[in-house]
Amino acid sequence: MRSVLKIQRSHKKCWTCNKELGTLLHALWDCPLIMPFWKAVLKKFEDWLSQPLPESTQFCLLGDKSLLPEGIPKVNDRLMMTGFLIAARITLRKWKSPQTGN
Repeated sequence: MRSVLKIQRSHKKCWTCNKELGTLLHALWDCPLIMPFWKAVLKKFEDWLSQPLPESTQFCLLGDKSLLPEGIPKVNDRLMMTGFLIAARITLRKWKSPQTGN
């Protein structure tokens, strides 16, 4: 019985960092091994738009356009939100891989 409980508890931890509770928010944003990926995604968009972007879950994961800097054309906004969606899907697809941080 103890071994079963031990296995169940270990599955609740993040598959990547094995330190925190493996929630969806942790997998997509809070995991220290995934943050360099999101910083790189934001940097690419900032370079493309020549404007700083907020580093927040509201903006990157939920698409909260109220945080978007003014003056960005609608077509660029849609491309950026599509890019964030693809980045989130890549994150979830690679989450159970031990090489996520690489």
